[in-house]
Amino acid sequence: MIWAVFVTGLGVALVGAVAGAALLSLSRLERARAVAGQLRCGAGSLTWVAEMEQYLAVAAVLTGLGVVLVGGALPAIFTDLPRLWLALVLVLGGIPVTLLAAYLLPRWAVRRRADTLRGVLLPLLRPLGRLLGVVRRN
Repeated sequence: MIWAVFVTGLGVALVGAVAGAALLSLSRLERARAVAGQLRCGAGSLTWVAEMEQYLAVAAVLTGLGVVLVGGALPAIFTDLPRLWLALVLVLGGIPVTLLAAYLLPRWAVRRRADTLRGVLLPLLRPLGRLLGVVRRN
């Protein structure tokens, strides 16, 4: 059961980190396009910013929830270890692996694939956002 919580936490944190990184890079790209359009006296609308912020909030909540699940499961996995060894395992192993697997690697991997991930992530984030109460219904 504890391993299921651990793996679920890693998965939720991974989805949240990938979604956050993809949406953040898309947001930067869209803002640059809108500002460039406005500078050329064209139509550069920023109406999508509020919706994008809601999805970024959902991604942040998922990442945080995943890290909390992993953080709660790690001490239970290593209950047989003495406290000093548990602290060393968590500080030298668990925390760096969690940060690397659920935060840094997704951001590095998403850089060039952000536009393709939009079609996959938004249908996933909409119901999760409604469930979490972050995304408002239109």
